[in-house]
Amino acid sequence: METTNNIDYIQTVKEQWDNIQDKNVIGYKINGNTYISTEYAGNTTYQDVLLWLEDNTAEPMYTDDEIQVMEDKQAIWDAKHIGEEYKDTGYVISFTSDDAVGLMQVNSAFQLGITDTNIVFSNGTIMPINADDFQEFAIWFTEKRNAFFV
Repeated sequence: METTNNIDYIQTVKEQWDNIQDKNVIGYKINGNTYISTEYAGNTTYQDVLLWLEDNTAEPMYTDDEIQVMEDKQAIWDAKHIGEEYKDTGYVISFTSDDAVGLMQVNSAFQLGITDTNIVFSNGTIMPINADDFQEFAIWFTEKRNAFFV
């Protein structure tokens, strides 16, 4: 199947490729059903993807079960990085390991006598917090983050 000469097809793949370049994903879904692994896609261009698709259209790269596993992992990654709103405050808190480390650093600052500060999260949220409210927030954060591991 000669796909690389069809301008509409090329433009579609290019747009899809451009849309996923900024995302940290496990596999790329191109044209609705073809997954390209992150390992393959690392430093490639949409032209490389077109050539790969042309050579690999007869067989899917992954089985349905493997695709399901990737989608499940992606959903967990998204949930950790996008986050959840804290107590109707408008602050959407992410739950990455970097966020957990930041929380421990804020706890240490409060133990040293700091009374208020801002917590900067991986998703870009900056939430002000004081020593009086920290424990309640830390418990909420820990329960939400732990949910990803049980």
